[in-house]
Amino acid sequence: MDRIGAGVLAVEVASDRAHTSVCSACRLPDDRVQVELVACLDGTATAVDRIVELHDRWTVHATVIDPMGGATNLRRPLGERPKVELVAPDAAAVKVAHADFVDLAGPSDWRWSPTTS
Repeated sequence: MDRIGAGVLAVEVASDRAHTSVCSACRLPDDRVQVELVACLDGTATAVDRIVELHDRWTVHATVIDPMGGATNLRRPLGERPKVELVAPDAAAVKVAHADFVDLAGPSDWRWSPTTS
């Protein structure tokens, strides 16, 4: 997201709680959407601080956390941070977003770009 500087974040925690993943999504000037793994953290202890750091670094329009997902317990501490705008989609919205993402991103639309952050 460094090239664009504005977008959204999504957060999930592995079912065994060993890792927290933070992804960003932003629209590129050519109208493509860039999705990037911006943090893969051990456990959850540093997740809130790291997400706040990303909010300080970029213009984050929203942080999405599935209220039924593994990261749901991060909602309260993140919600107490002034810059963090949380979005909690319902189960149907999560399913639709996932299906739309997979359907719209055909095999020719995927490009591997190593992350440096």
